[in-house]
Amino acid sequence: MCARFEITDSVKERLLAAAERADPTIPRLTPREVRPGDNAPALTAERGGTRALLLPWGMPRWDGKGLIINTRQETADVKAAFRDCLRLRRAAIPAHVFYEWDAQKNRVTFALPGRDVLWLAGIYDADGRCSVLTTEANASVLPYHPRMPVLLEESALRGWLTDESAAMAMLSREMPALDAFPEQLTLFD
Repeated sequence: MCARFEITDSVKERLLAAAERADPTIPRLTPREVRPGDNAPALTAERGGTRALLLPWGMPRWDGKGLIINTRQETADVKAAFRDCLRLRRAAIPAHVFYEWDAQKNRVTFALPGRDVLWLAGIYDADGRCSVLTTEANASVLPYHPRMPVLLEESALRGWLTDESAAMAMLSREMPALDAFPEQLTLFD
């Protein structure tokens, strides 16, 4: 699962380097924590190349109450709300780290060892609202949370965005081990 993530100047630079075209808002991005409902930086495919843009993070729920910020990769291809998004509208969302909360409500920061940017697999709807694809947690995340984002290799971004069969294969691959940094909740008497 992914409940929040952080963008840094490195994230912005890597996004712009991966894009053949960028919306003018991207160079003005400032480092910050991205929360559900915020605009998230993303890389998408467009005719003739890739595009960096901002997509609102969270698809409206069918009952109108809240946002769907995460989509299970195991069922995305069969659920009507996500099937066409997965087939036609995939995104790669860059982040420095992502955050999750453990069972005791302590925040845990997850990072890819030795890298300053990780790429989250995402989808977006016809209105341009995105959701992060998640999978079962691997051994590095499982002690803290049962789900984790589907992570993409930077070298595979074009395949994820433009090649449906390559993208489906990426969903079933093993996720890399992550470094976890738990923060202890401090209670005052």
